[in-house]
Formats: sequence, structure tokens, C-alpha cells
Amino acid sequence: MAGRINFECNKGTPRRCLKRGRTAWYRAWMQGTAHIAIVGDFNPEYPTHHAINASLEHAAAGLGLRMDSKWVATGCAERDAGKILRNYDGLFIASGSPYRSMTGAFEAIRFARTQRWPLI
Repeated sequence: MAGRINFECNKGTPRRCLKRGRTAWYRAWMQGTAHIAIVGDFNPEYPTHHAINASLEHAAAGLGLRMDSKWVATGCAERDAGKILRNYDGLFIASGSPYRSMTGAFEAIRFARTQRWPLI
């Protein structure tokens, strides 16, 4: 199925990666570290923002990976989403709107959809 990762259950290694070839998630698996951009405007007063960090760490640990996640402000994504976001293995659009730049959040989503980048 195009756009899905298929893992061999008995070996825990990627048997087939995304349609584009050795893509972001395949690199993350091989390097042992997932680099995830969390697109949103971090607010330390929002418990959900802290929970995002913890949940990504938990998911990575379950896959046997280390997590390297960085928050990318929506204003930065608005100015140059492609240049910034292509350095990550996947994108996570943070909860807790309103965003400072709704356009920036949409640019990040547009980048992921047009470049077939993993997006949550």
C-alpha cells in the first residue's frame, strides 16, 4: 500500500518503506533517531504541549528509537516551511490553537502533503 510503512513482525526491521524509496522514516529507523518537527507555538502553560513531548518520547521508545523533537513556531513555518521542515523525518501539528500564524500551520501541512512527508 503506497504511503504506509510495513514492518516485519519477526525481525522488527522495515521491509518496505514509503513509495518514494529510502525516505525520512527509513532513515530514522536506520539511524536509530527520529527527528520530528512539532509545528506550533509552544506555551509552557499548556499541559497539552508538555504531553506532546512526552507522547513522542513514549512512541519512539516503543519503536526502539531515540526522539529528537523540536518546536517550530508557526511564524517560521509561514516564512519558509520547505527549507525548515525538510530537515526533519516527520511533522506533528501541535494542538492548542489559536496559532500565532494560522497560515504557517497550513504551510506546514501543505509541505507535508505535497512532499509526501509523514504528518500527524
